[in-house]
Amino acid sequence: MPLASGEFSMETGIAITWISALMSLASAIMLQSPPLVLGVIAWLFISTAYSAQLPFLRWKGNSFLAAVCMVFMCGLLPQVPFFFHVQDLHDVEGDREHGIQTLSVMLGKEKVFWLSVYMLTTAYGAAVLVGASSSFLLSKLVTVIKN
Repeated sequence: MPLASGEFSMETGIAITWISALMSLASAIMLQSPPLVLGVIAWLFISTAYSAQLPFLRWKGNSFLAAVCMVFMCGLLPQVPFFFHVQDLHDVEGDREHGIQTLSVMLGKEKVFWLSVYMLTTAYGAAVLVGASSSFLLSKLVTVIKN
């Protein structure tokens, strides 16, 4: 939006994009997490394919490829690498050793993961229901299609 309105120049937009990409990659590398590094690289590749004005790219111009990009960028790439990253964390064992009663200690990591998945699914389902019940057609369409 700031680019379209002229608030940012194209050069500023490119600089912000590069800095954000490099900071994301640096964070994943500093955490020494192969799943996060691979997830960030995949996300950067797909988001570039979605937006870049290069041969065979700019996938947002094709409705099927745009939908595939959104599924990966919004649905899979943020969650799946993070899930594999947290499998290596020792927080649960450390919490258990120090008597800290977190939900993961009480229920186990896998049950907490699936509980989170169910809660997210419920939230998306509720958003679709609220959007579908709207009396304003544009709101109804945008909410249902986006979720």
